[in-house]
Amino acid sequence: MQLLIRLLCVLVLAAALPVPGWAMEPAAQMQSDESIFRRFTTPPRRSEARLRIFEIPAAVRPQTDSQAEVHENLGIGYTVAVLPFNRAFASVGFDFTRIAWTPTNPEVISATVRQLAVHQNLNFWLGRTFIVGVGLGLGVMDGLVVKRDGTFEHNLVPYIPVRLGLGLMIRDRVYVGLRAVAVPFFGEGHEVGQSRLLVGFGWAY
Repeated sequence: MQLLIRLLCVLVLAAALPVPGWAMEPAAQMQSDESIFRRFTTPPRRSEARLRIFEIPAAVRPQTDSQAEVHENLGIGYTVAVLPFNRAFASVGFDFTRIAWTPTNPEVISATVRQLAVHQNLNFWLGRTFIVGVGLGLGVMDGLVVKRDGTFEHNLVPYIPVRLGLGLMIRDRVYVGLRAVAVPFFGEGHEVGQSRLLVGFGWAY
């Protein structure tokens, strides 16, 4: 009986003592890891959300020479949207592109285009998953056409890209999408306008 009373006293004292720091560290670490996990998996608050998208070129076709051999298609685009969970929302961004191809015209050796543009898009939700976006931009096109007779054509002209995109939002967090861009040519000489297809990746925060 006395042994049982002593054992109960020891248990009461042990429960009354504070938990040492080394025993709390694993629990604190688990709570910290859980908060980090939630930060990247829990959807952002819809009233304060932003959507950030990066786009890279996937394909290009010269508008008047679909059989041309494209040997360079580089670029990067960046778009940010405010309140992307509204039924309709706007986004703005910019993109830079460098494209080079060999036309089927035997008189031309190569055509090279560098483009820099800013754009604004109006986006609409289709259901709870898909996003459709249409937009216009304003940019500067630097085009160089080299001919076989040793001459060349150089144009530095403005252009107005027309944009049409379709995106998929996964769990209100991750965005993937495709965007078609038509780039008209307002200069003189050999046509260097083109149509481009972009692949986009982004996330809401």
